[in-house]
Amino acid sequence: MKPFAYAAAMLSLFALVSSTFLGLGMRAAKQSDHPLRAGVVLSSASFAPAQIGAPSFPLLRRQRDPEERKNSMKPFAYASAMLCLLALQSGALAEEHVIQMLNKGEKGAMVFQPDLVQAAPGDTIKFAPSDKSHNAETIKGMIPEGAEGFKSKMNQELSVTLDQEGVYGVKCAPHYGMGMVALIVVGQPVNADEAKAVKQTGKAKAAFAELFGQAVAAK
Repeated sequence: MKPFAYAAAMLSLFALVSSTFLGLGMRAAKQSDHPLRAGVVLSSASFAPAQIGAPSFPLLRRQRDPEERKNSMKPFAYASAMLCLLALQSGALAEEHVIQMLNKGEKGAMVFQPDLVQAAPGDTIKFAPSDKSHNAETIKGMIPEGAEGFKSKMNQELSVTLDQEGVYGVKCAPHYGMGMVALIVVGQPVNADEAKAVKQTGKAKAAFAELFGQAVAAK
């Protein structure tokens, strides 16, 4: 959302500044003896030499009223301001969830903490390597249809923004057999049945069974 929010903010700023300067210009025109006050201006044709045998009349061209021009800018400025506000609010509503990768945590050795995250579409998940020799990667078959998997390098932080609703199964590749897995639920768990059906091994099997049970209870 950030590029959209910044673009909307710049558009809004340009519109508001333009409207302000236009208003100042129209106010100055009102206070002078400029022809704008009369609502008409003489075109260059009115000062051309008259043709012999033909009457010459000044050509009048209507000039938009200063207030009319000023007011015509207001809807554009207001619409841009509302667009900017909505974009910024959308970005502000998104949250960041931090998952630590630990050698020892509240549930024992080699864990993601927390190992169950309830998120909303558009939220960011950050995997923080608090201890060494860990990574975070999605498990094949345990992500929603249309979503992209992710995989971090060893001992490196990873931030991902999840827009697709569903459950995401995550593992630490070196410690998967020790049960170092996590479950992220984004919005509605639309692919929960498919994710549950993925075959697990070692302690990961019991860990995921517990996590799915907690996710259902939380809903």
